[in-house]
Amino acid sequence: MVLSTKSECPPIGQLTAAKQTQSSEVKSGGTNLDRRDSWDLLSGPIEKGKSPLPVHGFHSARRGRGGKTSRRKKGRRSVPNLPPRLELVMTVDLRLRFQSNNSTSAVSLTRRSLCACLGGIVTVANTTVTMLFTTYRLQSVICWPSSNSSVLIDVPPTQSGAEQALNKESTKNAAIPAGMTVDEAVVWKPKRGTMMGMWQAVGNDPTDQLLAISCESGAVFDFHIQATLGGSTSSQSTYTTTSTLALGTMVRAYPDLSNRLTPVGYTAASW
Repeated sequence: MVLSTKSECPPIGQLTAAKQTQSSEVKSGGTNLDRRDSWDLLSGPIEKGKSPLPVHGFHSARRGRGGKTSRRKKGRRSVPNLPPRLELVMTVDLRLRFQSNNSTSAVSLTRRSLCACLGGIVTVANTTVTMLFTTYRLQSVICWPSSNSSVLIDVPPTQSGAEQALNKESTKNAAIPAGMTVDEAVVWKPKRGTMMGMWQAVGNDPTDQLLAISCESGAVFDFHIQATLGGSTSSQSTYTTTSTLALGTMVRAYPDLSNRLTPVGYTAASW
């Protein structure tokens, strides 16, 4: 009987190469999973900062203090935990236009008439108009004088009570010579810190004269006013009209007590 002495062991050179490969893996801190195995597992090379295993279907998480994982928040919360502070009184920004229906000389614009020109509703036919707004602040007055005429916007220096120290006397003037038809508008703005630059309440000295205007027929005025809609914390004021007006009509009063500056776009309520 003849026994086979054929050996299944690899040559000595291959054993030496295998030992060197194994020792290099141990030195590098690696495992039996080499780069070729990782390529087969992920279908691609391992990128820096990426997980060596598939993470499909999972969201990435951070490790915070104490080893706890926390998800990254996306943007601010759209709904606050508690109701925020809210201004309940509605404030509107108005630009109103008026046109002079006759020549005027220092017609008086009072605290009440300026509020009444913002708008109101007839609550007693032919008699009483209730104002829509309770407080207001005059931002500016712009005037385009008529041809061959002049215009004056005057701020009286005195008011009632302690208010008289809050205004500086001022007069804005523009005159267009004969034959001239194009000129710049006259712009008046209240000074900061003066009474005219403050909020006005109709219930406080309503007959005080705030402005005096002189102009010729055809002059156009734009009033820029901020106002608060009444009814939330205070009741609206009323005034008496001499116009024939049906109950419930929306009207705007003349801003002057002489009924010379006609409101454009709404029914006018005369003083």
